[in-house]
Amino acid sequence: MPSGPSGISSPKYHSPCAEWAKLLADAGATTVVLDCIGPILAALGLDENKAAEVGRFLATFEQLLAEAGVPESFVIHHMGHDAERSRGASRLRDWPDAEWRLVRQDDSPASARYLSAYGRDVDMPESRLDYDPLTRHLWAAGGSRKTEQVGAARAALIEILADEPGLSGNAIEKWSGTASHSRAAVREALRSAVADGAIVVASGPRNARIYSLATQ
Repeated sequence: MPSGPSGISSPKYHSPCAEWAKLLADAGATTVVLDCIGPILAALGLDENKAAEVGRFLATFEQLLAEAGVPESFVIHHMGHDAERSRGASRLRDWPDAEWRLVRQDDSPASARYLSAYGRDVDMPESRLDYDPLTRHLWAAGGSRKTEQVGAARAALIEILADEPGLSGNAIEKWSGTASHSRAAVREALRSAVADGAIVVASGPRNARIYSLATQ
């Protein structure tokens, strides 16, 4: 393919949109995947943190798609900002019809991946992805990072109450400070377990709330 996208003034790239548009049209392309935008912007001397420069590139990319008659496209970009949103100018977020986010559970490369998508006529809450290496199938198994963290905290909370029934709220708070689960996850797990009756609450000395498993 030609060495760069068209319509962008650059010392190295002067290819017109027509060149790429013809190649895409001749190939009968219906979807273009641009993977990924960061290195292309850098190669063209454009700053991904400047909305005007990003907007100029995206406008040219739209022109290319229109000339090629391609109705769909995906633009891939790396995450930044604590890995919760794409890095760079906000133009990269307000341009697409829908924004798909793929994140990891933690910094481990082997940790679970989660997908969410929001935008025009798109509303997919965060869901864990499962992958079968034998069949090479990838599917949305359900469950967000938060729900899975709360679920793990709930299992640990039930286990500790099975060993030590009758813990006070303060004792549970102290335990959560030493456990591998966040206090927020433990508190949410405790609330949900009380709400569905898995854990019962009784009054203790000095208005303390005492927690035990319903089966104890």
